Amino acid sequence: MKKLLVLAVLACSAAQAAPPSKALVEKARAAITKDLLDPYSARLENLRIAKLKSGDTVLCGTINAKNSFGAYSGRARFFYLPDSKDPFGAKEGDTMDMLIPTFCD
Repeated sequence: MKKLLVLAVLACSAAQAAPPSKALVEKARAAITKDLLDPYSARLENLRIAKLKSGDTVLCGTINAKNSFGAYSGRARFFYLPDSKDPFGAKEGDTMDMLIPTFCD
């Protein structure tokens, strides 16, 4: 709950910046795919960086990965906060997914 409050405070309008670095994308991939059945099948697409009013960076995009049947399940939006004290990501369907529009729209 504490993390949710901190994230809500950090959120506000975002400005577009340069494309994400390969290192940032790999860190995001590790955080977001750790609970997937087949993390190596994950496709991160539509990646973009946004800056929050706090100055923190957020990586937004979509992820598509294989399900238990071996088929791709369809794109889901995600965000990743690399600058926070405890970097983490959330995708649609996670408990933190209500923050995706706040950070990424």
